[in-house]
Amino acid sequence: MECLILPPHNGDFHSLRGDAASSVVMHASDTVEYLYFVHLGSVNVFDRHNRFLTQYVAGSNLGDFQIILGLKAGYTYVGSASRTNYLFQVKKEAFLKSLFSDYDAMVYLSKIALQRRKHLKRQELKQKVLAKFRGENNSNDFDSYH
Repeated sequence: MECLILPPHNGDFHSLRGDAASSVVMHASDTVEYLYFVHLGSVNVFDRHNRFLTQYVAGSNLGDFQIILGLKAGYTYVGSASRTNYLFQVKKEAFLKSLFSDYDAMVYLSKIALQRRKHLKRQELKQKVLAKFRGENNSNDFDSYH
């Protein structure tokens, strides 16, 4: 397990990658290599149109459903802009090895992972509907929902 430190940022993280994006945990479409645990601070989740979906606070984890289901990140995960954030990260292989060694844990965590993914999809759809009512023009919003 390693510690990941995310410094506060100016809020303009959407186009950054690499070292310049040190407050970004993962961008949408990134391959998820770690399971993350938020120790101090928080991580905000944004859809591909940079609309806020939810926030993971201390005690939360992220990356679980992507690893369990074999998915790429569908959202951008960014540390809080107002403070330094501390996360612990476990390599995907170590997490899967532990998970597959205990059937009951695998079933339980898979169920939780599916619920987390379902919640994010609902939040994304809610934001798309609100954007449509506000007159924002993202023509492929509803075509890409699945």
